[in-house]
Amino acid sequence: MEWTEEALDMHADTATESDLESTSQPENEETASKLNPHDEWHKLRSFHIYTHPIGDIKRAIPVALEAHINAVLRKGLDEPSPAAKVVTDVVGSAFGKNKATAKFYLVPILLYKAVPAHGIVHHWDFDLSQEYLPSAPNTAVGKRNPGGLAPAQPDTILGYDADLARDDDLLFDMEGTRPSENSFSLSENNIHFPWFTSQWTTSTGEPHDMAILRGARDGACIVNYLHEYYETAYKRPATPLEAHHISFTTDVATFRIWVHWREEDQSASHHYMKCILKGFLSDERDVSAVRRILDNLLTYAVGYRLRSIKDALPHWSRNVTQRA
Repeated sequence: MEWTEEALDMHADTATESDLESTSQPENEETASKLNPHDEWHKLRSFHIYTHPIGDIKRAIPVALEAHINAVLRKGLDEPSPAAKVVTDVVGSAFGKNKATAKFYLVPILLYKAVPAHGIVHHWDFDLSQEYLPSAPNTAVGKRNPGGLAPAQPDTILGYDADLARDDDLLFDMEGTRPSENSFSLSENNIHFPWFTSQWTTSTGEPHDMAILRGARDGACIVNYLHEYYETAYKRPATPLEAHHISFTTDVATFRIWVHWREEDQSASHHYMKCILKGFLSDERDVSAVRRILDNLLTYAVGYRLRSIKDALPHWSRNVTQRA
């Protein structure tokens, strides 16, 4: 199927002007494709980021987190989604295009629209603060990697926007409560507590493995950010459920949905990820399952998760002030 005028019309209320402009700016995917997934995997592993299942250890999802995935995210997983047929029709047009074009075709119909709910922000090609990336666990790793990990930059990211909440009680305003910053944020662009990210590759660039490796880095950064928030608020380590993150990776043919979490031992923090759904974008049943999980995730993000964050906020603010 070619990208038709009718299909473009369907995108008109979801894509931004910058999204449209990005399709005319091909990325330097030839250079990017020279990166070696095996080398990247070894580097992440040396920083205690374990990218299951690319030849790494098989770590069980913590019990409470797995129960949440099964009861909340997988709810109604076998139910059909009206969007699935649209996605499978469009994916043929996206396949073989550069990453920017493939994202423009598919993100609003496969993942999320520009603003899926009030108080939610959705950015593309987003730089996260390097402050929360795992640091070298020892001197030897630091010497081999003097620049540390590459900056975390999800291809898409969703979180909360405090600016949208000043006139109601849906979200919160955290400005001015952290001594060294305007807000507890992962960037300078006012996005708080991200709950979904994605990484994309295409047949014109890198293999799917590279999206998975970058997704592992992004997930570790966000999980560390959530850990700091809950640990500061409650003066105890965050639970895997409090500080988990969900991400999506694709090469525009296959896809995976991941859960990311962190565990501690006496010597270090260890970052894990595990696939909770995989399939083909050409298969309507597989795409329906993606849509069901992402719909459930959005409901969770504006419901229980947001309440948990708001409940911790006064404790976090008080403890940060005392620590200053």
